[in-house]
Amino acid sequence: MELSSVRVAEEALKYFSTTIRSIIQSVEQVVADKGVEEFTKKNLGMLLGMFKAYEHLWRACESGSEQENLEFLKHISISEKNNLQFQETLEDFFNSEVEYDNLLDKLDTMLNPFPNIDGNILDFQLQTLADPDSRPNIRDIVEGSNFTWMEKVAALGCKVIIVSFGEREGALRWKNDTNCPFNIYLDQDRKLYFALGMHRSLAKCWSRSTNSFYVGAMLTGRKLITPYPDIKDDPLQMGGDILLQQNGNFVKKYLSQFPADRPALKSFTDKMQTGS
Repeated sequence: MELSSVRVAEEALKYFSTTIRSIIQSVEQVVADKGVEEFTKKNLGMLLGMFKAYEHLWRACESGSEQENLEFLKHISISEKNNLQFQETLEDFFNSEVEYDNLLDKLDTMLNPFPNIDGNILDFQLQTLADPDSRPNIRDIVEGSNFTWMEKVAALGCKVIIVSFGEREGALRWKNDTNCPFNIYLDQDRKLYFALGMHRSLAKCWSRSTNSFYVGAMLTGRKLITPYPDIKDDPLQMGGDILLQQNGNFVKKYLSQFPADRPALKSFTDKMQTGS
């Protein structure tokens, strides 16, 4: 490995570790002074430093994805196995990543817990997007919806709906921008979300894996989804995909582990075919 490449990588790793520890220290101070809920409302932008640190590192290593970056660092680590200074720098980089995730895990335990929601999920009411005053329960929605997705899903007798926790204006705009063909319902008090185990999480929304995913997407030219600046939303709310029978029994429940995490369609169509 060329000496210049090693030096560039080493300096980028040092910059990353220093930046991340500075973020950790600043976040801990804000949370100590104002509390975690206040931090999530007004200071989340501090965590963008993790994104920028990854971008700086990957550009320095000329990597376009997390896997490429790790392979590059692995290659240098092997070629510089006798370089104690570099090995210590690399170990410190990995330690700083762990420290960052540990901080978010700690903050998650401090977030206001979501309530336990009892009752038959089919009786939960949702607000229709077309008519804010209309609040059908899930039983009526499942039985009455005539929207299906793809011939394969339709042939299996299944129907698709989308449930959003956000503002009505934001859902309307998103439906129009994406040409979404499905009915969208609102669960703004998040009773359904909480009943399904979909909670708010700093650790999942701002983790190092989430940051590295979006940095990789940006560096490889993928278009990133950006929020509507005039729509108030909750960037910590997690979601998922649910396959539900008309009697209210769950056939499959997939809870996302990070914002862009979605299961393969086949994993659901297989369940649709068997019904269990």
